[in-house]
Amino acid sequence: MPVITRDAIIPGPTAEATFAWLSEPSHHATLASGAFAAVTERGPGVLELTLAIGPGFSLRLDYAVDRSECEHGGRRVHVRIRGRRTRGALRFSLRPAHPGPATLATLHLDYEPGHLLGMVVDRLLLRQALEGACDRLLQNLARLVASA
Repeated sequence: MPVITRDAIIPGPTAEATFAWLSEPSHHATLASGAFAAVTERGPGVLELTLAIGPGFSLRLDYAVDRSECEHGGRRVHVRIRGRRTRGALRFSLRPAHPGPATLATLHLDYEPGHLLGMVVDRLLLRQALEGACDRLLQNLARLVASA
């Protein structure tokens, strides 16, 4: 199962403020805008995303905010991802970054691309597109939380 992990320091807001913003399912449509080729909101925290994976190729993903939790000293927002070659889970983990008032945000994506053909597609196109989308999600998070 492929795993993508990305980190970003979000200057300014505390981890609690970032967690409160990210825990609101209605904020996720704005968060995903620009990170994916198209975003369609089906309900609060339930999105249909289009991921461009190459020239003339795109993939549809279903994105649903599952739950938020504060256990083991961390703050996490769990999201279910469904789609061809992308069934899995996305987690945002937030904790204070030191020094100063800042948040260390970690985005962790586990997904199942399928069997042999899926692994080939993942290595050639999918992983790079997903990594770019994950980076843009964290950039959007930093921008949106700073302006909230």
